[in-house]
Amino acid sequence: MTQDMQVSLLCIGTRHRSGWKDHELAVGIPMHQFDSIADGVFNTINIMESNEKKRVIEEKLLKSGITELNIEYNSNYYKKV
Repeated sequence: MTQDMQVSLLCIGTRHRSGWKDHELAVGIPMHQFDSIADGVFNTINIMESNEKKRVIEEKLLKSGITELNIEYNSNYYKKV
């Protein structure tokens, strides 16, 4: 065990057998790294995503029971609206 994040693009046999989609992959993260990685991903939403994608992200998070959201619409680093 290396205690590093592991990424798999998933072999074609696994994709067919499990029904995974072409855009899906698998990621394994050591538990001690999970919180900081999740925080980093959450912190990129406002600066990177369009309003359309922010809506989709917000809907999915709310469906998952995550309600403490600070999503800022009409704002990202490449286009201040």
